[in-house]
Amino acid sequence: MRLLAAKASERYFPFLSQVGEDVLHKVEKQLNLYYINKCWADYLDHIAYIRESIHLVALGRKNPLTEFTRNAIEAFDNMLDIIDSEIISTFYSIGINENGIELENEVIKVPSTTWIYLLNDSPDRSKILPFF
Repeated sequence: MRLLAAKASERYFPFLSQVGEDVLHKVEKQLNLYYINKCWADYLDHIAYIRESIHLVALGRKNPLTEFTRNAIEAFDNMLDIIDSEIISTFYSIGINENGIELENEVIKVPSTTWIYLLNDSPDRSKILPFF
């Protein structure tokens, strides 16, 4: 996790002398976890869209499995690039103090739920649970 030191050094090193390495490591960890979570949910949504529409590829006389794999790998590589670029751009715009990111002034919030729970939630699921 030395992305910020490598790609945002003009902002990283001045803060290093102000708040210390531990705080910047905490900031980078917070940004990493936030954008990994956000981008992973977007990736799962995109994969679900591809899965739902992959049958159309067979109409074009292409192998659906090959096309799904190619699209999934391309989307995953794109997700990794987006995570890095979002971390760097957010680092340039956030406020940092001795406690880390000034969360009350920033857009970064902890999600109340994740996409995977929303996908699997169903009002009918409670009917299949055994009685205790």
